[in-house]
Amino acid sequence: MSGGASGSSEKTVKPCDELSFLDLRRAMESTSRCPICVLIEEIEERYFRNLLYENVNDPSVRENIRKSLGFCPYHAYRFSEFIKRSPEINGLGASIIYLDMLNSHINDLFKDPGELWSRCILCGHVRDFEEIYVYVFVKCIDQVMKIYENSHSILCHKHLLMITSSLDETRRNELTKIHRDKLRKLVELTESFIRKYDYKSREPITDEESNAWRNIIYVLKGSLSSQMSSIHRYMRTTDLDKRRRKSLFKR
Repeated sequence: MSGGASGSSEKTVKPCDELSFLDLRRAMESTSRCPICVLIEEIEERYFRNLLYENVNDPSVRENIRKSLGFCPYHAYRFSEFIKRSPEINGLGASIIYLDMLNSHINDLFKDPGELWSRCILCGHVRDFEEIYVYVFVKCIDQVMKIYENSHSILCHKHLLMITSSLDETRRNELTKIHRDKLRKLVELTESFIRKYDYKSREPITDEESNAWRNIIYVLKGSLSSQMSSIHRYMRTTDLDKRRRKSLFKR
């Protein structure tokens, strides 16, 4: 790319050469769920791990967490579950963080919970990465579509809409056909599971068939982590509107 009058140049890195593309590829090749939802959940777990191992006593990190009084309800629950699933992590870091939150709460008992949840730093963090993965999916659509077609992964409804809304008609139709074929396969697996449950059937039920109903839920609703990024965006918009209205009344 030309640097104009200065004559300098810089290398343009294609999204398909970046780590986020490799993340997408890995997720598509290793899961039957929505690859973007899976990556979002990995982002959350990485955030918790980094927080507890490196940033418990970081003043700026603690201040950002304090703004939402210790994350939104969903991410507070995820934080607790992450610690339960991680035997190498004790409750010391969480105790330090939430003692700080409790002292803050004592000093301001009547803070609007909606306003607090809308400021959850992890919801915003997740949303940023979600937008990156959708962007890379769209920009690398020719490569990604081939991987997607040959994988067991199925995009959730939310991420399918986010991606197809940014595609030209030809690629949108191609991706839609691939996605519909995957959904029809899911229908077949679920019907086979139901049929094999008949007492007359002697056919063994496969893992794919027994998990099909769960994958239907993931397809229709996505992960809760993904949905929280949308709720966070809505609540922040609502919070901003509320503050704008208050400022108008003060004039």
